Formats: sequence, structure tokens, C-alpha cells
Amino acid sequence: MKLNLTADLAVLISIITVFLFANGNAYLGGYLSIFNIDPIILNYSIQDKIYIGYLKGFNTFIYAILVTLICMAVRFIWIAMDLSRKINNWLDRKLNTSPNNFTPVIHNSSFHEELERSYSRNASLGVSVMIILIVTLFILADTEKNANQKAVDDLNRLAFDTVSLKSSDKKDTHKIVLCGSTLCAVIDDNKRVTLEEVKNIIFYPKK
Repeated sequence: MKLNLTADLAVLISIITVFLFANGNAYLGGYLSIFNIDPIILNYSIQDKIYIGYLKGFNTFIYAILVTLICMAVRFIWIAMDLSRKINNWLDRKLNTSPNNFTPVIHNSSFHEELERSYSRNASLGVSVMIILIVTLFILADTEKNANQKAVDDLNRLAFDTVSLKSSDKKDTHKIVLCGSTLCAVIDDNKRVTLEEVKNIIFYPKK
């Protein structure tokens, strides 16, 4: 089977980008759900969601790479050492089965052989896709759950950066929750969340 490296690389990058986007969306949705805010309201860009998905899914991404490399190494060792044949011979000896008799190849049977190989490849691909989809759903659910718990902890401790509103006479009475492209979610001392335009917020440098 001839591989097209450019096409394979493009497909791989696309899959990773979609995963990072979904992971970022899951994090934002889980975090903002505690404040009863939909991420769509804050108008996050696609680049922002991909970046957040990368930051919040970095450990998972590294683990996935390690698992992939380990599987590739195991498969290489399996084929190089011809373990399939050795295991079959060992089982034959343990089960005291007679070796398979030689069966001549049927004339013009290449069609059936190719059909069987094609079915095997397609079945393996289908199972792999299903496993990847199921694992991805679990990862996204875990990301959303962790974001939800982090929002609860931050809300209980009010662990947000202090800001002021230009429309308010009182200063340092609000804290920033999250900011999107044009709007920010801010919370006051009474834990009431409002949406404010970025231009109406006074930010302070961190101490």
C-alpha cells in the first residue's frame, strides 16, 4: 500500500485540530455552566477554543502520543520476532494438535484472498475508529467535569482577578470570571454575574 505522506499528515493535523477545538469547547462549557452562561454569548473565536483545548488537554495529548508510540513499538517487535507463528506452534505442542496438512492453492483464488484481506482491513479500521470515538467522548467528558469542579472551587473562594467598571461609582467591587472576544463575565461580592463589554472594564496589573 503506497502512502501519501502529505495527505496523511494533513488528515492527522485536521483530526488533532478538531479534537483540540472540541476539548476547548468542553472546558468552556463546563466552566461557564456553573455561572449559567453559554460560551456562545462570550463569542470565543475558533483559535481561542483550540488554544484553550491545547492548554487544558496537554497531558492527555502527551499520553495519547506515548500510547501511540508504544503500540507502534509493540507491533514492530511482534512482526520482527514473528511471535504469531511462535505462539501458534507453542499452542499446537501444548494441545497436541497435528500440523496442518498442505493444501494446494486453488486456481484463480486470488479474488477471494483479496476479498478476505479487504474485509479484515475494513473490520480493523472500523473497530479502531469506534475505540477512538469512545475514548474521545470519555476525554471530553472528563475535561468538562474537571472544568466544572474548578469553577465551583473558584466561585467558593472568589479566586478571580479584581476589576472595576467604568459605569460604577464603587471601585474594586467586581472580579473577572472569563473574557471572550467582546464581552466579559464579571462577578460582584454578592456572587451576581453580569456581562460587560471589554471597553467598559478597568483592568489592574497583577501584583
